[in-house]
Amino acid sequence: MYSDGSNILIFKTNIKTFRSKNRVQRLLESKGGILAFNVDQQDTDCVLRVVAPGIAATEIIALIQEAGFECAELD
Repeated sequence: MYSDGSNILIFKTNIKTFRSKNRVQRLLESKGGILAFNVDQQDTDCVLRVVAPGIAATEIIALIQEAGFECAELD
């Protein structure tokens, strides 16, 4: 857990390839305000974790979906 109060947002995606992961990396880096992220491509759900203070899950979902990927928040 991050001690600076950052949100850790967790999503189910279809980011399955290295190329897709790089594309998402560029998108998230351009967003600003994101401290860290990773995609677990070994997981069936291709779980995307994003650490970002003050960014809503809906913003991340919209960004990922606009890029043509599936993205839904996991509980």
